Amino acid sequence: MKNVVGTHGVYTMHPQNHNGLDERARVLVQVENGAWHLLKAKGQ
Repeated sequence: MKNVVGTHGVYTMHPQNHNGLDERARVLVQVENGAWHLLKAKGQ
């Protein structure tokens, strides 16, 4: 399967990547006063 959109990211399964998630599924967040704040997303 390739570029299947799911709730946690875009999945592309192959023998070397059994999880299927790529860098589009990774972000950096900070929790401040109980709220999540996006610090950095891919391409920013």
